Amino acid sequence: MTGNAAPVAIPEKTFAVDRPIVGLVLMRPMIVLLTQDRIHPFHMEVDGSAATFRSVSFLDGFALHSNASEMAFVASDSAIAFLERVPDQDLAEDLCRTRRFEAAVAVLRSPGRDPDVTGGQLMSARERDLARVYGQYADDLFQSGRYAASLKAFQQSDVDPSTVLTRFNGLSSDAMCDQTVAALMPYLLHLRSRLPRQHPPSSAAPLTPADFAVVVDTMLLRTYLKADRRLVIPFLSQSPLVDVDQAAAALTSAGQFDALLFLYESRAMHDRALSLLQGLADSTTGTLSGTLPTIHYLRRLMDEDAIHHWDLIRRHAVWALDRDPITAAVKIFAYHHRRRSSVGSGEAHRTTIGPTAIIDYLKERAPVQAAIAFLEAYIANTGTTLAPIHNELAHLYMSAILQPGAPVDAGRRMQDFLCRCQYVDLPALLQDMPADKGDLLASERAVVLHRLGRSDEALRELVEHQGALAAIGFCNTHAPSSATRLHMQLLRVFLQPAAGDPMIEPALQLLHSHYRQLDACEVVKLLPDTLPVERVRDYVEKTVGHHLEVHRRNQIEKHLCRGQHRQAHLDLYARQRPRVVVDGCGRCDSCRQPIADPNVVVVRYPNGAVIDYKCLPDL
Repeated sequence: MTGNAAPVAIPEKTFAVDRPIVGLVLMRPMIVLLTQDRIHPFHMEVDGSAATFRSVSFLDGFALHSNASEMAFVASDSAIAFLERVPDQDLAEDLCRTRRFEAAVAVLRSPGRDPDVTGGQLMSARERDLARVYGQYADDLFQSGRYAASLKAFQQSDVDPSTVLTRFNGLSSDAMCDQTVAALMPYLLHLRSRLPRQHPPSSAAPLTPADFAVVVDTMLLRTYLKADRRLVIPFLSQSPLVDVDQAAAALTSAGQFDALLFLYESRAMHDRALSLLQGLADSTTGTLSGTLPTIHYLRRLMDEDAIHHWDLIRRHAVWALDRDPITAAVKIFAYHHRRRSSVGSGEAHRTTIGPTAIIDYLKERAPVQAAIAFLEAYIANTGTTLAPIHNELAHLYMSAILQPGAPVDAGRRMQDFLCRCQYVDLPALLQDMPADKGDLLASERAVVLHRLGRSDEALRELVEHQGALAAIGFCNTHAPSSATRLHMQLLRVFLQPAAGDPMIEPALQLLHSHYRQLDACEVVKLLPDTLPVERVRDYVEKTVGHHLEVHRRNQIEKHLCRGQHRQAHLDLYARQRPRVVVDGCGRCDSCRQPIADPNVVVVRYPNGAVIDYKCLPDL
C-alpha cells in the first residue's frame, strides 16, 4: 500500500506483504499491517522490507489503535495480542546490525518518544545514540574506502578525534585523494586552532594534548603535500610539533627533499640533514645534487657554533673534500674566519676553530691542495702576520711539489709566495728543504737563497740542476726588484765556475740577449783571453750602440733639465720681485727727505727700506 492513504502527511513509501491485508493501524511513526496469519510493523521513515523487523504470527482477526497509549492490539476468536511500540534505540540497533546506518540515523532523528524517558533526558539519550550510530557509520565508510564521507560522519560521532586522525594518518599517499584532502584540511585547521602550542613530551605516554597536537600537525602536513606543496616549508617553519619520522617518510615519498632538509635543519637534526645531502649528491635532478649544498650547510654550522659542531663538521666534510677539495676547504673553513673578522664587536666573544686545528684536520683527511687553498684564503682574508702560519703554508707548498703527480703550478705559487711574503722563517725553511730533491726544489731554493743575500749560490744551484736557461729566467724575474746585479753575477758563474771549464756558450748567449744589464768593463775583464774577438763582435757592437744611445739620451735630458731649471729660476725671480711706487708722498729712509720727483731713482733693500739713489753710502 502507499503511505499517502493515511489521514496525515506520510512520506511516500510502499510496504510489501505476501498476504491480503485485513487490518491497518497508524501509530506515528509506525504502521501496523494485519494479514490473515501475521502482524507486520513498519517504520514510516525507514525504507526497508518486512523482513527487517520482527513480525508476530497470528490467525484471522482485526487490529485496533489504542487512543490512550502508544500501542495497538489485535483480536481474534481465541486471543488478543497487545503491540507496544519498539523503542527507537532498539530499532536503530537492528538497522545498524544490517549496515543500514542512514535508516538508523533517520529513526533517531524522528520526533517520536521513548517509554520512561522525558524532557532533557530524551534529547541527551538520543544525541548519545545518534553519535554512536554515526561512529559505526563512519567506521563502515572508512572500511569501504569512502574516506571523505567517513570523515564527515566521524565529525558527528562520539569517536575521539585522536583516533580519527590516527586512522587517517595511516593511509597511503594514493588513498589521500583530492576529495579526502579537501575534507581533511578544514577539519585539521579547526582542531589545530583549539590546541595548546607546546612541545610534545619525550616519553611514550598515553595520548596527551601535546601528543594530539603532533598528530594534527603531521596529518596537516600530509594534506598540504597533496593540496599545495608550496605551503609545506612555510607550515614547517611555523609548526614545531610535526612528528619528524612520519613527516620525513611523507616528504621522501613525495620527493620534497628541500622541505625535508628544512625540517631537519629547523629541528637541529644536522646529522640526518647532512646524510640526506650526501645521499642526494649523485642525483641528476633537483637543487640538492653535487657537493655545494653540503658545503653551504657545513659553512652555516661553522658560523652558528663551530666549537659545538666541530665533530659533526669533521665527519661530514670528508666526502666533500674528496670530491672538491679546494672549494670545500675555502668555503667551509676560510669563509668562517672571514665572517668572524668582519662582524661587529657584539659578536666578538664567539669562539672559533683556530687555523692550526683546521690545518691538522685537512692534512689528515684531505689532499694537500685543500690545506694550501685554506691557508691562502685565510691569510688573504685575515691579513695575519703570524710566522707559524706563513711557515706552514711554505711547507705545504713544498709537500705538494715533492708528492707524485704534483700540480703544475705548485712551484710557481710557492715562488710567488716566497717573493712577496715577509714573515717566513727563511733560514729554517732552507734547512727543511731536502738536499736530495735539488731537481724538484731548485727554483724555490734559489728564491730563498736570493732573499738571504746568497744570490751567487742560488744561481750556481740553478745552473747545476736546471740549466742556464732557468738561471737566465730567474735573473729576468728578480732583477727589477733586486739591488744586486743578477745578470752580472750569472755571467761570473758561467765564466768562473767553482769546478770545471768556463761555460762559454751560455755566457755568449747572455751577452747577446742582456747586454743592457751588463757592465762592459767587467765583461771584458771576465772574458777569457783565448776567446776570439769575432765571437764577441756582436756584443761589442750592441754595447757601443747602446752606450751611444744612452749618452745621447742623457745629453738631451740634461739640456731639458737645464732649460727647465732656468725657466723655474726666472719664474721665481718674477714672483719675488717687489714693486715700489714713487708718488711724492714717500720719504727716503736714509735722509728722511721727501721723494718728490717721480723720476728719481730709488733703491729698495731686502729689508724693505727705500733710499734715494744719491744717498747710497758708496756714492
